[in-house]
Amino acid sequence: MAFARDNPPLPALWSAFTVERWEEGETDAYTEFQPGFSFRIGRNTGIVYWKASLLHYAYILVILSAKGEVLDRLELAETRSEEGLLFQGAAVIEEDGSICMVESSRDPDEPEGGVTPAVSERWLITAEGRIQEWNEAP
Repeated sequence: MAFARDNPPLPALWSAFTVERWEEGETDAYTEFQPGFSFRIGRNTGIVYWKASLLHYAYILVILSAKGEVLDRLELAETRSEEGLLFQGAAVIEEDGSICMVESSRDPDEPEGGVTPAVSERWLITAEGRIQEWNEAP
C-alpha cells in the first residue's frame, strides 16, 4: 500500500477547526498545521498531519474512533533543534498497523557532521485504537 496513492488527502480547511483540539494546549500564534492523509485501521481512522512550531516540525498520527473521539496520538517523525543538536526522524506505517520509527542527531557545527547512531522504535496500532510500543519482530 502506498499511502499517497491509496488514501485520500485531507481538506485544507480541516486543520483550523479540528487539529487544535487534539494539540492539548501546545499551540501558539506561530504554530502551523498542514493536513496529510487518513486511513482505516479496523473500525477506527488514523489521521496524519504536519505541525510546524518554532524549531520543531513533526508529523503527528491521531487515531479516532467511529464517533470521532481521540483514542491515541503519536509523534511519528520530526525535525527539531535541542541543546545545539539537530534531530531528524522518519517513520513508516504498514497496513497491519505496525509503525517503524528511526531518529538520529548531529551537531551542525562539527565539520564531519557529528552524526549519532540512529535509534529505532516500533509501535503497533491495536484493534482498540491504542498505539503501544512493540518489541517483537513481525
